[in-house]
Amino acid sequence: MGRRNLFFCLLALTLIFSSVSVWAGGYGAIAYSAETNTWGYSYGYGSRDEAIASAEMRCGKPDCVWKTWFRNGCGSLAKGSNGILGWDGGYKTRSEAEDAATRACRRNGGENCEAICWACSHN
Repeated sequence: MGRRNLFFCLLALTLIFSSVSVWAGGYGAIAYSAETNTWGYSYGYGSRDEAIASAEMRCGKPDCVWKTWFRNGCGSLAKGSNGILGWDGGYKTRSEAEDAATRACRRNGGENCEAICWACSHN
């Protein structure tokens, strides 16, 4: 009887911890302050709104505004030498997100665009 109870306890714990991973956050975001050229990012949040609020808070400036959010993926922010930004999110890897943000920067008129921030929030 003791082994059977142990089995059911372990099964219950497995189910509990696997549910926690479902509840664990897969949302992330990136925010940017144009005035101070600072950014903030977040990952691992349970909702889009929580991820955005955290990224804006981590950016730490009154004019910080979220630029991209993503779920169970990666996002990036790129900036050109002329100050033009590009951003994108929802990619499987950091490099895919950085490439997409750099392309968006160039599409927006950016010159010599480079990724300046990235984050991944895989669940």
